[in-house]
Amino acid sequence: GELVAGYMLTKPASRTRWQCDGAAADEIVTDFFATTQPSLRLELGGRVATASLTSSASGARYDGAFGEFLWIKGDEATYRSPDPEGQETTCTVAG
Repeated sequence: GELVAGYMLTKPASRTRWQCDGAAADEIVTDFFATTQPSLRLELGGRVATASLTSSASGARYDGAFGEFLWIKGDEATYRSPDPEGQETTCTVAG
């Protein structure tokens, strides 16, 4: 699934733009893929990453490499960067 998402080998099932912490420059674009294990491609500031759907108590959580994740609950999400500090950012669906 991550290869499909990373190289966009098929058309995404959907695309969502997220506005994070209220700043226009902090936008995340996610493309969701209906692979055997659902996956997503995440674009943030010129960087591309992939993540796969994992188990969560609520919402949909996609985990990537080095602790990076996007945890979606309705129109809100929490994004954790892969940097050593592991900063978490609150995001909402961009209108």
